[in-house]
Formats: sequence, structure tokens, C-alpha cells
Amino acid sequence: MRAFALAAAVAFAVTAFAQIPGNIRQEYYRPPVKWMPADTVRDILPDVCLAVNAHLRVRVPSHRRLDITLVYNRIDSANYRSCRLLREAGPVDDRLMALPLTVTLSEVSGGIAAPIHSATIQSGLDPASDDYSLKLVSNRSGSYVTIGQKEALWTREVPFRVHDAGEMLWFCGSESELLRCSLGVEKAEPYSFARFDSTEELDAYLAASTDVCEGYWIYFDRDTDPRVFSVGGDYRLATVKASDNNGYEIIYLGGARTNATAWREMRIKGYLRPTGFIGHYDLEWIDPSGAVHKRETSADIVDGSSLTLYFPLYAGKVRYRRVSKAD
Repeated sequence: MRAFALAAAVAFAVTAFAQIPGNIRQEYYRPPVKWMPADTVRDILPDVCLAVNAHLRVRVPSHRRLDITLVYNRIDSANYRSCRLLREAGPVDDRLMALPLTVTLSEVSGGIAAPIHSATIQSGLDPASDDYSLKLVSNRSGSYVTIGQKEALWTREVPFRVHDAGEMLWFCGSESELLRCSLGVEKAEPYSFARFDSTEELDAYLAASTDVCEGYWIYFDRDTDPRVFSVGGDYRLATVKASDNNGYEIIYLGGARTNATAWREMRIKGYLRPTGFIGHYDLEWIDPSGAVHKRETSADIVDGSSLTLYFPLYAGKVRYRRVSKAD
């Protein structure tokens, strides 16, 4: 949800691009809108973001003060991260030498502010241009803040919480013209949970099962290249018949180390889909962001005693062994 507190916005056309299913639309201001220090642009992001691209471009004459701030991962007024782009005013409109920019990255936790990084941008600035941009991009490759004019001038990796992403706000500390304010978000599918109300109910179900493909599994070993494939923890899993009768559900019971807070007990970690070969399944594996990986992935259950997951595109496989109960 995007809320605009720009008093002058009603006087200008706002183009809203068509919303892509599963994504948040992008919105742009053209022609320029006067942006005053009391004005704020606010977005509430989805619970889990697979990718975020937030871009602000403003126009400020070279001798005037430039002051814009992006607040992101905002939970409340005492917990958020921010990036501020500042340039102090100059004495004259000098088109021969651009004034330096200062970038400050900060984090506020429990009401206590802590600096993450600060930098001064002096080289590469175009004194003939009054346009400046601040961009935050987060995707599978990482999260980065970029400062630019016509081209990027400075980029740095930043922490960005994709789970419980919170709010995103844009502030200006001095008058400027808003040329562009866009947001693109790819959100994850809603999490799915097992049909059991408790682990005790799951225990009772598996205790009565005679299906060798249903049961508890714990991590045993792996054959992976750590440069391209990582195991997120010593997962404890359970397999039960899928509620749609199409194979089996893989239920997460614990053991995550990477993105541990993203996982909750009884969340579905994947699916084993039948292939027509006994004990061999197509694997649909769900990562912490909610993305489903199923390209050439597969799984084997051998003699009801071992569960092996294959990820050939990442040259990796992980094996689990059956136990009576995954405590």
C-alpha cells in the first residue's frame, strides 16, 4: 500500500503501471512535483519479499541544500534502518565544480542509533546536472544502495530484512522537485502449514501409519560444493501423504540455522510428487523466502530408511535417515 502525502500531487498526472499478480505496482510522478520537508512517501511491504527495487530521483539546483532520506525495514519509530543523502548549500550556482555528497547508513534498534557506514562522494559528479537518485535494490544476489546522477556514482551492500520487511518511507529535509518515485516488489507466496494442529497430532498419525514413505527424518550427510550450494541447517523433517493425494508433504520440524527466524514448526518445506517409479519422486523444495525450486530436482526413499534430495543444477545432494521420532 502506497500513501502519498504530497500536497501538490493532485495537480499533476500520476501514472500507475498495471499490477503484476504477486507483485506491488510501480508508480511514477511526471512532470516534476514540488517536494517539501513536510511531505512523505510511505509503503508497506509484504511479509516476505523475494525482490525489492525502490528508486527516488530528485532535482535540486547545484547551490541549494540536498537532503533526502530512505527509511526501510521500519517496524516502528524505535526500530528501522536508513540511508541519508546530504549536500550542504553552496554560495553560488557554480556549474564548474560540484559540491560533494555525503551518504550515511544507520540502524536504529530499540531506540538506539548506530552508524553502519558513512562516505563522501566527490569524484564523478556532474556539475551541470541538478538531478540525483537514491536506489535500494534487494534480490537473491544481495541488497545494495546506489547513489547516482545520470549514472551510478557509489554503491554499497547493506543489510535488508526480507522477512517482516516492514515499512519503507522517503523523507526530504529541504525543498526539491520529485522526478521519480517508484517501487517494484516481488513477494513470496503465502506460507503453507501441515494439516495437523500440533506435533502430538502428527505423532499419533505417524504412529498409526503403515506407509514406509511416511515418517520422521533427520540430517545424515551431504555431497555438495559449498561455493554453489549451502545447507541451511540440520533439518528435522517429517513426510506425510499430501492433502491433495498427490505424493507427500515434507514438514519442517526444526534445525534451521540460516534464516532460522523465517521457519516455524509444522511449515511445509516441500513436496514429493510421484513419477511412476517406486521410491523415486520429483522434488519441490521451498527455500526460506518461499520460492519453490523444482527444476530437475528429485528425491529417493530407499527401503523406508533413507531420504535423499537431489539438486543437480547445484551439483549437490543431501541425505536424511529415518528415526522413530524427530525430537
